[in-house]
Amino acid sequence: MKATGFYAGWLPQLVAGKGTAPNGYTEFGELGKHLRFVERSSRKLARQTFYGMGRWQAGLEYKQVFLARVVDIGAELFAMAAVCSRADSLSTADDPRGDSAVTLADVFCQQSRRRGGALRGALEQQRHRRS
Repeated sequence: MKATGFYAGWLPQLVAGKGTAPNGYTEFGELGKHLRFVERSSRKLARQTFYGMGRWQAGLEYKQVFLARVVDIGAELFAMAAVCSRADSLSTADDPRGDSAVTLADVFCQQSRRRGGALRGALEQQRHRRS
C-alpha cells in the first residue's frame, strides 16, 4: 500500500516540469535549450523505467539490455547537465575561458543528443518486444 501511495504521487510529476516551458532555464542563456532537453528526457526516462518495472516486475533484473540502455541514456543526460553547468559557471565568473566553454558545451550537447537519440530509439524497440 505504501508503494501505491508513493507512485500515485510521483508518477504525475513525470509529466510536466520547468523543462516543458519555453522560457525555462533562460538564466543559462543559449545552453538553456540543452538543460530543458535534459529535464524533459530525464522525466521520459523515468517513465520508461517505471514502465519496465511494471511490465517485467521481478524479471527486470534479467533484462540487461534494457537496463544498460537506461544507464547509458542517464549517463548522457548527466554529462550534458554537468557540461552546461560548468560552462555557465565559467561564463558568469568572467573567466577568459567562458565564451569558448559555452561554445564547446553547445557542441558537446548537440553530439550527446545524437548519441542519446540512438539509445532512446533502441530502448523504445526493447520496450515493445514481446519477451
